[in-house]
Amino acid sequence: MRIAIIGTRGIPANYGGVETPAEQLSLRLAERGHEVTVYCRSAYASHPNGHVYRGVKLAVLPTIRHKYFDTVIHSLVSTLHALPKRFDVILVCNAANTLVTFMPRLFGTPVAVNVDGLERKRKKWNALGRAWYRLSERLSTFLPSAIITDAETIKTYYSERYGKTSTFIPYGAETRVEEGTEALDRFGLHPKGYMLYVSRLEPENNATPFTKVHRIYAPTVPFEKLSRTGAFTLPRRQLGCPTGKSARFSFKPPPSWTRTAT
Repeated sequence: MRIAIIGTRGIPANYGGVETPAEQLSLRLAERGHEVTVYCRSAYASHPNGHVYRGVKLAVLPTIRHKYFDTVIHSLVSTLHALPKRFDVILVCNAANTLVTFMPRLFGTPVAVNVDGLERKRKKWNALGRAWYRLSERLSTFLPSAIITDAETIKTYYSERYGKTSTFIPYGAETRVEEGTEALDRFGLHPKGYMLYVSRLEPENNATPFTKVHRIYAPTVPFEKLSRTGAFTLPRRQLGCPTGKSARFSFKPPPSWTRTAT
């Protein structure tokens, strides 16, 4: 089967959450013998156009580097590029890209949309951005061939609000036990003697409630924040983080943590 994945920054995953499942899904499909193409944004791509990454073909295309146009323009360009390829099925990630799904369907190509979360409620978007997500949310109920949700609450939301049945596919995670304490030693931490919070500093990621829990239940335990700044960042004083040696902000991971992909 010939499969295309559109709507992410691309693989190897080096940015947000949706890129990781896009990579894991595409690699696993390729291992099963499918011909998979992942569309990548040139600004984030670590490989050139046409490169085959672990069995997955990368289509690297340009876009407009702008908060409000980056995703939708690249998805439009990618969809136009994909049309003559006549893929057997296309997966579109992010509800904001729903509008482009009608084009492959006109040529008989099934399209599934992973709607992700309720982006229209996020404070990072202005009124125009929220309106686009609201429209895209509604379009996702009839333009694509199928809706994919990755959380039970989102599945329930689409069912109750739109009467639309979606396919629930939760993300998995690869876990492992690290031998030794080398990673902790870099930060002067000890096993079972710290709290860890990892996210972009955005209101919806609930950094503030986490720091409040730390202050109440474990004020003497080191609080390590490994975060990357996002479009909407929270100042330290707003987080109410503990002061002094018990709070550290590490916005960049150590160089040794950076994965070199081939």
